[in-house]
Amino acid sequence: MRDLNVFDPRFGLQKMIFATTVLLSIGLLMVNAISGRRVLECDHAAGNVKCHLTDKHLLTEARVTEFSSAKLQKAVVISQGKYQSRHGATLVTTQGNFWMSAMDTEQFNEKHRLVDTVNTFLENPQLPTLKVESPYSTLFWIGTGIFAALLALLSFGVTISWRLLNTASCSGQK
Repeated sequence: MRDLNVFDPRFGLQKMIFATTVLLSIGLLMVNAISGRRVLECDHAAGNVKCHLTDKHLLTEARVTEFSSAKLQKAVVISQGKYQSRHGATLVTTQGNFWMSAMDTEQFNEKHRLVDTVNTFLENPQLPTLKVESPYSTLFWIGTGIFAALLALLSFGVTISWRLLNTASCSGQK
């Protein structure tokens, strides 16, 4: 059995690389979780409007199956809150309402543009297809910033550990 020397600089570097890998994996999964946005694709086929709604994340993508059987009627902007209003775009269908964009205080004009685009398509059968994507939420951009800052700190820590290891091994050879 090999003797583990916890004072050996290589032992600290191995732990640092393992911890960095674990933290980066967790961080990437968290950024993926908050990256949720939706994509609406519609077309006018034989006088009927057929639409598909997709949940899109950085790493995954899945269709909203409940939306496939619904008939899209209109899109609306919903506002909540007294002092600081949060706004979100919602799709009104025969099967209920489906969120199109996250409720937040930012991107108010973008949400109105998204709703106007959907409603214009529904009112004009001459338009053959529609594809709109909701914007990323403010939470996504905050999470991405935090993830990038942690990535920079971990990279700095690994670099410093690597330099200390090389310095210790070079001074031991003399």
